[in-house]
Amino acid sequence: MRLPSYILRQLLISMLFSVGGLAFVALPGTAVAALEKLPSVSTLSLVTYMAMGLEELLPYLAPLGFLLAVVSTYGRLATDNEWTAMRMAGLHPLRTIMPALVVAMLLSLITHGITATDLPQVKDRQRVFRVQAVRDDIVQIAPGRTDLKIGGLYLVARDRAGDRFLDAYLHVPGEGGSREMLADEVTFDFTGKNMLVQLTNARLVRPEEGEILYSESPTVEVNLESLLDSDSGRPDNPRYWTSAEIRRALAGGELPVEREREYRYQISQRQALSVTYFLFLFLGVPIGLKRRRSSALGGTASALGVALCYFVLSMRLGKPLGTTGIMPPELAAWLTTVLGALLGLVYLRRTWRS
Repeated sequence: MRLPSYILRQLLISMLFSVGGLAFVALPGTAVAALEKLPSVSTLSLVTYMAMGLEELLPYLAPLGFLLAVVSTYGRLATDNEWTAMRMAGLHPLRTIMPALVVAMLLSLITHGITATDLPQVKDRQRVFRVQAVRDDIVQIAPGRTDLKIGGLYLVARDRAGDRFLDAYLHVPGEGGSREMLADEVTFDFTGKNMLVQLTNARLVRPEEGEILYSESPTVEVNLESLLDSDSGRPDNPRYWTSAEIRRALAGGELPVEREREYRYQISQRQALSVTYFLFLFLGVPIGLKRRRSSALGGTASALGVALCYFVLSMRLGKPLGTTGIMPPELAAWLTTVLGALLGLVYLRRTWRS
């Protein structure tokens, strides 16, 4: 029992560091996206939103972290000659990869649950969180602050008295074009997902023909979701549907042929992504064992190259083949994963025999 537990411990520690390192590398991009969506909210809200952004990357970071952990763990066995000692002791190679197989199986089940149920709803949760964060930012606005930027809406005031912005300039976007207004006083109120901008002595800066130039106390109603999210996702986009919702739509039998192919591909693609751990295991073990003939950096670079090739081919090749009718969507979604796993098994077998 010592050998499996030793390999398992090394594998889990390496994966923890690998996933943490990858998340750290992805952090700047996530921070930029969060700042673009929520430029003026509190630090806590910003960090929470960044965590939700990293959640979207988890099904890709976890398999890549697992691959790097496998390469590191089995590479250490090779460079320390522990692999040679195990072979000389008559241990079957399958016994040495059994801990990694168990980890791959558990991670595969977890990832399948995330991609089928949780991940499609992340965008909805982000949208709700942005609305609440903006409301909290306005309600709890810092003393002395005289400007606001919420999506395409922005306000600049000369002064503030409590929650009232005094001598303010307001730019409000809209489907019929944006409006620019001057007002003696501006206050904000909220009803559900709508923001009510209440003005006193409002004047249009550049009025269109027929518009009222002056109004004593108008109220402008703005939908916060539309204001904060210009790309809310198409209602029929399966990326934002859980797998159960997609299956119900397919069972209805009323989808156009093109849409049916897209839905079938989406379900199969999620399943294929969840078993990527086995593909990376079969390729990662021989890459790690070959490290005794090269540097640690070489093994890591090889692993990253393998992962990059897999994800590029899976995204760029699978979807066009499956959604255009060239091959069944299920086959197109699984093609890269199955071929990669077979190649990994052949490479693993050759490495064991060498």
